[in-house]
Amino acid sequence: MLESNKTLVRRYYDEVLNQRQLPVFDELADPSFVSYLPSGEPLNLQGYRQAIAGSLAVFPDLMVTIEDQIAEGDKVVTRWRVQGTPQVAFAGIEPTGKAITITAIHIHRVDNGKLIEHWEAINLHAVR
Repeated sequence: MLESNKTLVRRYYDEVLNQRQLPVFDELADPSFVSYLPSGEPLNLQGYRQAIAGSLAVFPDLMVTIEDQIAEGDKVVTRWRVQGTPQVAFAGIEPTGKAITITAIHIHRVDNGKLIEHWEAINLHAVR
């Protein structure tokens, strides 16, 4: 079960983000999916889908690399880094034409082979 949960989460990073196959997210996520932003504000499935599309619009060359992944129980923790070139101002980052790197940690909760919940701790203070 732990490996299948990790595989499910890897599909999110690889297919949805790196390959930009947004419809795959609907296949991976339960209709009750909720994401908790660093502010604690929850986003439902539709809101999170819009956030993904927005991120890909800001960083059309976005590429996620998984650095570490740990699974325990129904949760998968992923430490990752993303590289991309912002095309518009985003979270205080100006579009300079240069690629940047952002690091973050996500926790996904999986139930019955579907993504149910998501928490994010993103490090925008160490943008390189």
